[in-house]
Amino acid sequence: MQGTESAKGSGSNGSAAFSPEKLNEALKILEQAAREQREEVRELVTEKFHNLKQALESVEPELKRVGNTVVAFANKVGQAGSEEVKEAAKKVNADAHNRPWPYVGVAALAGCIFGYFIAKK
Repeated sequence: MQGTESAKGSGSNGSAAFSPEKLNEALKILEQAAREQREEVRELVTEKFHNLKQALESVEPELKRVGNTVVAFANKVGQAGSEEVKEAAKKVNADAHNRPWPYVGVAALAGCIFGYFIAKK
């Protein structure tokens, strides 16, 4: 149990190892080191944030250009699709006026199938 005796301090040597003055001194050293590290970390983060901000600012015009290109393309596709749907609807309408019976038959068949599934529930 030598470790216990030395930890308890059986004389002046033991009490000097755990004196409040030495403990306060060690805490002050740790606090000073923590402050220095905090400042270094703060400077590093500030520098990296500044670099990131500059990089994003330099890319921003390109991102806007690409975004505008995508929007313009989507509008063209939407308009082309809309025009194609209108053309298809016009063709179906004209064909239904010229030959109505196939369309009547398809509509009747669809109604029968729909009615069958509704009645099954």
